[in-house]
Amino acid sequence: MACRSNDHHPPAPAHDLARSTPAGRTVPHCDVPPGDEHARAVEEYAGKIIQESRARLSPEELYLLLHAIYTHDAGYRRDAKDHPQHSRDLIVKHAAEFFVYDPHLADAIGWLCAAHGISDISKVPNAFSVDFLSRTEEFDLRFLGSVLLLADERDQGYLRVFNTRGQEWSARNEVYHVEIGPQIVKIKTKPQSENEYNQLQTVARGIQERLNNVREIVATRGIMLEQIALYPTIWASHEKVPSRPEPRATWREKGVLFILDRTVLGMQIFQEFKSQQYPVVSLPTMLMDREEMKTVLATEYACIVWVLGEDFGTHVPRTILSSVIDHTRTGGGLVLFPFVAWSVAQGINDLVEDVLPVALSGNWWEGSRQNVTQFESHPITRDIQAFSLQNTFEALSVKGDATCIIADDNSNPVLVLGQYGLGQVAYANVSSHLCMLPGTMPSPWDQDESVRRIVKRTIDWVSRDSLVRQ
Repeated sequence: MACRSNDHHPPAPAHDLARSTPAGRTVPHCDVPPGDEHARAVEEYAGKIIQESRARLSPEELYLLLHAIYTHDAGYRRDAKDHPQHSRDLIVKHAAEFFVYDPHLADAIGWLCAAHGISDISKVPNAFSVDFLSRTEEFDLRFLGSVLLLADERDQGYLRVFNTRGQEWSARNEVYHVEIGPQIVKIKTKPQSENEYNQLQTVARGIQERLNNVREIVATRGIMLEQIALYPTIWASHEKVPSRPEPRATWREKGVLFILDRTVLGMQIFQEFKSQQYPVVSLPTMLMDREEMKTVLATEYACIVWVLGEDFGTHVPRTILSSVIDHTRTGGGLVLFPFVAWSVAQGINDLVEDVLPVALSGNWWEGSRQNVTQFESHPITRDIQAFSLQNTFEALSVKGDATCIIADDNSNPVLVLGQYGLGQVAYANVSSHLCMLPGTMPSPWDQDESVRRIVKRTIDWVSRDSLVRQ
């Protein structure tokens, strides 16, 4: 099936900055304390900003930006308050400690480090010569510093503050995801009180002010970011979850609703359950707008399975999304597959965002070899051994109240379990979607028996099937 236009396609993997630097230029991972993922996260976010805006940077510009990303917080050695300027001073005065052996190069990197905290960005040069990198090109350090600032702000909410000494009670700990989309940056939060929500509003206003300061600078290279949006948009106290009801009928009695795309995997799961003569109903994505589909939504199901691989850009009608939310909140099971997380992150189907146990965290991989090696003890994972498959899958982060029970050898989630209201929710990160690479890919369903067992057990689990729970 041919891809749709790039405007609706899941984003290509984020720009690999490290692979784009000039040959022979080494970018050290210096001043990144063990376990501190901040610099690596900033690199990923900078790559995403560049990739999504289709901005063109030379290898030399990428080299400068990368080096600054991994040294921009070096000034914390001296003082946290003025650490951007301290970072500049350290790199200029002690360049060799940062693997820099040219004074002009050190000065350029120092300016970029200072830019992420400088009060007046116009003080940063916009035409700076570094003969070590190029004898003909002058570098716009003001633009590069602005990109660093934007990437740094994106990570500021939920990685830098979490578990940082002195920040245990910061409202920023309630930020669980930050995403950059076309023209808008969304800060997703779960404040525990109105006071925390007000503090988060202050944080969002501060980031908006910094964005306003560099908007025109980055716009010269096609980066169009206009607005910082805090989610939720208004404060509302958390709804009290009712007590758990008596055990419900299993999906063998109430049935399963399949919201299906056009990929092979979704149809294979549907046919598997149908062949066992269990009550199943198919709601194809392309038919969701039809009037007769309303009767499908009026029926109560034990579980809803939603596969969105091939139809990733489809806006699911709000009536259907609301039905999915109500179904889960009142105790129904829900199993999700890619690219539901992507469609939520893009604002296409973000009405169901709170239902998901995961959030998109950056890249996605198409038709890639994935080694599934990490398993938590759970009825779904019993007797499952490590296996490998060719898969199309998303880079996901696990929300704080969810649990990853299966992951690959890079710790990317393969199966995550969570809860919304009274309903159990699972996100299975497997897909047979393939449209950007030549050739074909066997469906994960056909590649390994473990995939079939995991999917069937997951549907059993979220449906509270007694055969699994015993």
